[in-house]
Amino acid sequence: MACGLFTLIVRELLNGNNTSSSFAAGLSAFREFYESDPWWSAEWDHFQLLLAGDSARRSESEIDSGGYVLNTLPASLWCLLTTQDFRECVLKAVNLGGDTDTTGCVAGGLAGVAYGLKSIPTEWISQLARKGEVDCLFHEFTDLCEHAEPKNPR
Repeated sequence: MACGLFTLIVRELLNGNNTSSSFAAGLSAFREFYESDPWWSAEWDHFQLLLAGDSARRSESEIDSGGYVLNTLPASLWCLLTTQDFRECVLKAVNLGGDTDTTGCVAGGLAGVAYGLKSIPTEWISQLARKGEVDCLFHEFTDLCEHAEPKNPR
């Protein structure tokens, strides 16, 4: 379910919506898809804080950036919703403490989609380990995305 919510928000960001609109639309689609299906009901309570829709108004002390997906996703979304660019989002994520690499990765992925590849600081890109391999995988992935046929989710 957490991956589903992440994907729904990414879809909205890819459609060019701003971060708060993408979050709201992603939550709406999440409710529509998961709330009506009793199979997911046992997990529904775990998403109540996110479903409240007020993540951006929460204080840093209310954010848990542990490695468990139900901590990582809200923390990463909070970082995205309370910052204005890629650098600020990722730095906020890693400075939360806890599982910094996981929260930084998820927040960075969201910020990359929200602000674009050119928003990633060049000095950070130049320091990537195995940069050539990362570049190759990135281009293979984007080529696949460009040629993928849209599918009905159900």
